[in-house]
Amino acid sequence: MQRRLLSTATLAEPLFGLPTLSASAASASLSAAAATPNGVSTILASAPSSGTSTVSIAVRGGSRLSTVSAGTAAVYQRVALQSATPSASAFRRSRALEALGATASVTTTREATLVSVSAQPENLQPAFDLVADALVNSSLREHEVREVLHQLVDTGDAADALADPVARTLEELNAAAFRYGELGRSVYLAPNADVVSTADVKAFHAQTVGASGSNTAVVAAGAVPFETAEAFVQAVSASALGSTPKTGAKVAFARSRYTGGETRVSVGGAESYGALAFGSASVSESSAAAIQVLAAVLGGVDKLSHVRGPVASQSLVGLKLKNNAAVRVARAFASIYSDAQLLGFFFAAQNGDAFRGAVNSAAESIKQIALNAALPAEAIARARNAVLAAQADALGSAAGFSAQTALELVGASQKVSVEAIRKVSAEDVARVAKELAAAKPTVVVLGEISSAPFADEIAQALKL
Repeated sequence: MQRRLLSTATLAEPLFGLPTLSASAASASLSAAAATPNGVSTILASAPSSGTSTVSIAVRGGSRLSTVSAGTAAVYQRVALQSATPSASAFRRSRALEALGATASVTTTREATLVSVSAQPENLQPAFDLVADALVNSSLREHEVREVLHQLVDTGDAADALADPVARTLEELNAAAFRYGELGRSVYLAPNADVVSTADVKAFHAQTVGASGSNTAVVAAGAVPFETAEAFVQAVSASALGSTPKTGAKVAFARSRYTGGETRVSVGGAESYGALAFGSASVSESSAAAIQVLAAVLGGVDKLSHVRGPVASQSLVGLKLKNNAAVRVARAFASIYSDAQLLGFFFAAQNGDAFRGAVNSAAESIKQIALNAALPAEAIARARNAVLAAQADALGSAAGFSAQTALELVGASQKVSVEAIRKVSAEDVARVAKELAAAKPTVVVLGEISSAPFADEIAQALKL
């Protein structure tokens, strides 16, 4: 078995291109990068002073997987840990996790399925074994799949989630930006759920978990109960994930194609929501770092996600918004995928005119940056520090570190190292802004559409 061990005092250096556990996560003493005999990548980051332990399992796939029907990934997400295996029923597994004081969760992104389990250090390995068994050996019986389908239909999976304006805007944005590609597919279950069959779910399972070990990564972080890195690798190798022979091919996505476009939906209500985005169907570590810094220059650091509840208000630094009092939310964000990237702006405004002004102001800011006319050195330095601080905060917990590292190991996200961010210059930001401005913009409007700008108007205004 090939393995590489790294022993450091604080894990301050990047591991696999990632910043590792931050100093606030404290006293990390050992890290390991290795692969089990069947090819599953593993990472251990031990922080003895941490009170929590988390193991995350990332499986390459997600909603963009093209060889199964739409909605299958959303169903698989729910059925993965609710299905019986030869060794345990779903009820028995649930009670066993409960007895261990462990929590398990499963999430589907556009490019991966992520399963995480957290427990006290002494209970982490048996909890992980239960989850690994469920993920690899699920029976996926007809009645189990149909039960999950009915649950999702009855609870209105897509309708409930898309009631949140942020979630709906991001879904519409991806569908318009990548309308001929897999990244445009929804992560939610469509209303016509009956099109998803048990055969579809089993095919998804066979292509992802049941195929090449290189589709899977396991990352443990926190007060992990392993005295040595080798003990952790051996534990993964002995689990269902590490011991099951895998002879299939690694999941291959069709190449992304950014098209740009627009979606305009007249929605009643007091406010208008929407987004403006610029994208490209290529990504590198340097360009991803530059886009994150560009988003920070424009006042946004945290990536918008599919969340429910009120949208926090945040002014967009660097934008001279017209009719500013009527713009409740204006936030820049960056969405980085394995082979594509978006720089976007999310807006919430009290009326259509204010929304139009905010969109036009954002487009003008991109144009000025592309012309290298709005990039003082101090602004770039502040933006780099903001990105680094946000990244350290996200990776500073055991759960955050294990989840993000696992996703990047299976190629479900472009790696962006601390060094890449620190190297971003004003010229790099201007170059990326110019490349994005040259592409067709994507516009999403939910609300008053009569005064909202069209994509071709913005494209004309962006001509350099």
